Amino acid sequence: MSLNAGGHDVRFIWTKRTDWVYQQSRASGIGLLVIAVWCGVVSVALSMSAMVIFSVGVALLPIVVRVLVRTKLVIRRDCVAVHRQPFYAHAGITLSAVIGIMFGGSLAAVFLGYDDAGRMFVPSLMGAAVIPVLLFFSYRERGPLLIGPESIRFGNGMTFDFDSTTIRFMVMSNAVPTIELTSPGVTRRPRRLLHRPYGLDFNTLLSTLEQLQTWHADGRRATPAEIQAMLLVQPPADVGVEESVELTVRSSQ
Repeated sequence: MSLNAGGHDVRFIWTKRTDWVYQQSRASGIGLLVIAVWCGVVSVALSMSAMVIFSVGVALLPIVVRVLVRTKLVIRRDCVAVHRQPFYAHAGITLSAVIGIMFGGSLAAVFLGYDDAGRMFVPSLMGAAVIPVLLFFSYRERGPLLIGPESIRFGNGMTFDFDSTTIRFMVMSNAVPTIELTSPGVTRRPRRLLHRPYGLDFNTLLSTLEQLQTWHADGRRATPAEIQAMLLVQPPADVGVEESVELTVRSSQ
């Protein structure tokens, strides 16, 4: 199999570990909007003006559900930077914004003297206490994933060298596949690498990392252009789970 993009040929082993594919849920987005409209109608019917704030917050949640997934790879001097999805597509940040809007609105309702403001303020205050936790975990997952010929580096600086890291495929309890990186010198617990935040195909990402680790052990140093070409490979058709094929891609350099 070959992809024409100019440059030179690069051969690597592509393995299909799972047939799981992320699909955006249109029904979830519509359902959240329906709930928001229903809450708005009820708040008006019952003269609960402060509840409108809750309706606005719920209406913002579909942003995470329906935002288009992007893929952004930037070649650097010695690696490829795989950028995460935009900040507004991050569940932790969006949820923090929603809770913040609810808290700010309920606080304003208290000062304006709405009769039902007290009932909305207490739960919104409890929700606001979760915002620092959500932002902390969002910040910890910041920055692009840097994939080079010798290592994988996360945005928080955590680096997994190929010569001391075990790369393993696993499936989480919610049936979502993940890549587990284990290196005793980096962290006691395995670090999980999810593919969706980066907009890459899971099987292609895992196959690329495994190929880079094999090349590193053999003394072959991949160029950033070669790494980018492998990461952008579209899953080949007619390949079963646990089957492997050799693909030939075209590196731009």
